[in-house]
Amino acid sequence: MSRRADDPDNLSGRWQLDLSRSTVSPPPQELTITIHHEGQMLHADMAGVANDGSPFVQRFETQTDGSEGSSFLDGTALIGRSYWADRELVIETQFGAPDDLTTFRDHWSIDAGEGLLIMEHRDDPLAGTRSVFTRLSEATPLRR
Repeated sequence: MSRRADDPDNLSGRWQLDLSRSTVSPPPQELTITIHHEGQMLHADMAGVANDGSPFVQRFETQTDGSEGSSFLDGTALIGRSYWADRELVIETQFGAPDDLTTFRDHWSIDAGEGLLIMEHRDDPLAGTRSVFTRLSEATPLRR
């Protein structure tokens, strides 16, 4: 399923982690994510300060059409796929040795009523982790 810029489930925007509504362990001191979501392509630039005070940045990219091997973290290909399940984007990734892979499923959705981006793990080793983000601004279009 493709998403348009005017789609209510389009994840584009600049988002700030709301620690009071999140269950992340250990919690970062702060985290901002800028998402550019056009059609089936999603780019997420993350910047923050880890729990120990060290700054970090990461870039996540994925195609949301369910194709295998279409996700990247800081330019490195990930084993997994991203797809829509109703109004949620499910991002599956696998980590570990080839003969002992662990699958993670991150469920991303918009709570339009409250203007929130919710990322949660329900059915994987991180089950119970829930990150709630408030929108700081709309994202600017990607430069090609």
